[in-house]
Amino acid sequence: MGDTLSLLSTQSHITISAVLINIGTTFITSLYILWVYRRISRTSSYDPAFPVSLVLISLITCSVMMTIGQNLALSLGLVGALSIVRFRMAIKDTLDLVFLFFAISVGLAYGASAYLLGSAGALLSGLLVVLLSKRTNWIQPQSGYVLHVQVETESPAAWQVRFEESLKGVTSYFDMTAFSRTMLDAEAPARYQYTYELQLGKASADSLVELVDSEEALVDHQLFSNRSLSA
Repeated sequence: MGDTLSLLSTQSHITISAVLINIGTTFITSLYILWVYRRISRTSSYDPAFPVSLVLISLITCSVMMTIGQNLALSLGLVGALSIVRFRMAIKDTLDLVFLFFAISVGLAYGASAYLLGSAGALLSGLLVVLLSKRTNWIQPQSGYVLHVQVETESPAAWQVRFEESLKGVTSYFDMTAFSRTMLDAEAPARYQYTYELQLGKASADSLVELVDSEEALVDHQLFSNRSLSA
């Protein structure tokens, strides 16, 4: 019984210099993570608050790790506290989720004073992501566009199937991200708005515009580059 109480109350004594070193190294490394994220981010709806959140997550995780130390009671209390937290933010890009774990792992490593592991892991992971973003197009497509199309038709499902078959001829990838319906007149056909995120293959943007303009049900369309949206 005494051994159990001793284990529960065990605390690591952290000096002020150790706290400053842990927080400082975490902050510097989190700035490196922020730089890597902004360099290869491909999300069209770029949120400037997310990179800042990566820095804060690293610092908070580091502080929590130093607070817990080797205290089993505090670690169990932390698990209970986190179990009631509900995160409702939708992660639109899988790469954003990777960077969240990246930031947390850095905070964990430096909070445990594992400086070599934290520095080497962050450096190698960041360099690998940047290298892959330059060598392949699955992280940062060079021809990323957002297409907004508005059509007036009585059979939207049939139009969508036919239009997407046409898109396959000029794109290497596309995904419908938004859809809405508008009624202007009870007697007139409804208008439907489609939003696509797409990547052009060997075709040019002009070929895509010509394809959209050839649609008989077309009312309006807009084509944006992902780079212009995130600038």
